[in-house]
Parts: sequence; structure tokens; C-alpha cells
Amino acid sequence: MSDTLPLSIINNRRLEKWIRFDPDRKVRLAVGKVEIGQGVLIALTQIAAEELDISLDRFSILSGDTADAPDEGSTSSSQSIEVSGRSVRLVTAELRTRIVTRLAQRLNCSPEDITIEDGTFLRGDQPTGHDYWNFAGDADFAADIEGSARPKSPAAYKVVGQPIPRRDLIAKVTGGAFIHDMVRPDMLHARVLRQPARGAVLASFDEAPVRRAAGGAFEIVRVANFVAFVGADETVVQRAAVAAPAHARWDNVRQLSPVQQ
Repeated sequence: MSDTLPLSIINNRRLEKWIRFDPDRKVRLAVGKVEIGQGVLIALTQIAAEELDISLDRFSILSGDTADAPDEGSTSSSQSIEVSGRSVRLVTAELRTRIVTRLAQRLNCSPEDITIEDGTFLRGDQPTGHDYWNFAGDADFAADIEGSARPKSPAAYKVVGQPIPRRDLIAKVTGGAFIHDMVRPDMLHARVLRQPARGAVLASFDEAPVRRAAGGAFEIVRVANFVAFVGADETVVQRAAVAAPAHARWDNVRQLSPVQQ
């Protein structure tokens, strides 16, 4: 099945990397995509809530954590839904199938006899005394994701496609939600001097006028033809980067044809 799986699952085959049931009857969904204004995190949460039949209010989402969330590469274009959304759908459908199949064996019934209401398992209309939190075990998360479980039919959707309020909007309106606005302890900003063409060699670089133009403290890091401007004030290093090209002399700069340009 691996050749038909999304790349996000191929690179992150352990189910426990994606989801867990916390003791407070909450669910933590982990994804490699980040929120940059497109509403992807609430959409991915809707997909997980739909497949597991758990209320959206029970979900928290861990996003873009390189240690504890799946490595899904960059967040760009429609890939967050096309790849990550498909991955979350397959992951949660498989987890549901594993747990329901095992519960059906315990109850000596067919998996089709079991329904789920907000994470609680029913047999017919009767409670079974089990839910995801007290019945899911390490074995349900241990095996690699196969992608063979059948997700819900879109005709059965109750959550996906509904206009759910986004949790990130208040922070965005008040100016605190974007990753490039975050300030970390001892954080530095950097800009680089771009080569005018491939293979160009930096023959000389006059630092003094660049420092005057920047108007603040920063460091210049130079390694061969690479030059970076690094400092605590982003505006200062940006001014340095803007001024730098006029004070750099390059050798081996070939004139590009219109097609190459």
C-alpha cells in the first residue's frame, strides 16, 4: 500500500506521531503544516473529528513542531489539504477501524453494530461502557499506518464542509498570531547579499557605507561569496541588505540571454 499513500504518511508511518487520546478526554492531533492565514488547522481538525466521531471541542492541534509532530515539509499552496488533509483522513480512519474491530471482537459482534457518539461506543442504541479513552491501547498505535481503512463516505459528513469558526482569527485581528511576528529570547534577524548570477565571484565588498546606511548595530558574516547581515533589529539588517549591492563588485558575471532570464 505504501506506493499509494500520501508522502506525509510515507515519511511518518507511526500512528502515534499523529494523534493521541489525553486523560482529560481530549484529543491531540499533530500535523506538520502551520497556520499562515489560510485556515488549514481548523480544516484538518474537522477532518479528524469527522472520521473519529469526536466533537471538535475536544481537539487541540500541535502544528509544525519538528520534534513531536510529523515532518510534512513546507506549508504551501493547496498541499495542506491535498496531502496533509488526505493523510489525517487516512490516519484517523485507520485508528477508528483498529479500535472498533478490536471492540467488536470483545463484544462478539460485527464492527457495523458499533456506532460512536462523541468518542463513546454504542452497540445499537445501548452504551457499551467503552470509549476511545478507556479502550484504546498501545497496540492500536504500534503498527505502521497501512492506509487500507475505508474513510467515511462524504454523504455521511456532519463536520467537514460546515462553516466552523476559526480559533486563530481573534489573535490575527489583534496582531499576535503570525509566525513572523513572534519574538524569541536572544532572537536575531538576517538578510543576505544575493549573487547577480550563478557562478559570480565576490571580488570586493566595501562594508563602511553599508554600515552607515544601516544606521544601527549588526554583524557582517562572509564565507567566500556568501555575505549575510545579522542583528537584533530587523529594520537595521534590512537597510544593510538594501544598501549592499551598490558596494559589492563581482567577477565572472555572464550576461544572460533573454531566454535564460
